[in-house]
Amino acid sequence: MINLNQNTDPSNNIVDLEQKNNFLKFCTLVCIIHNKKLNLANIFLLILQEKQIKKLYMAMCDFDTEMEALKSFFDLIAHYIKANILKSI
Repeated sequence: MINLNQNTDPSNNIVDLEQKNNFLKFCTLVCIIHNKKLNLANIFLLILQEKQIKKLYMAMCDFDTEMEALKSFFDLIAHYIKANILKSI
């Protein structure tokens, strides 16, 4: 599971970084497959609507359950929205 808080344990930091990296790779792949730039909300809708995309997301990001995968997606969206807001200030 992704923990977006600052960790003191280096192994947790590596796992978090790997999860974020896999998430970005998945989003990039979905954009390439659909041949257009999609925002995170549209990618989330594709995950919900298309079973194969959901299976791909769960496989690429190494999730066991759909609930874990969707919760992680929301956590990562919140992280990137927060980063964009802070960047614009």
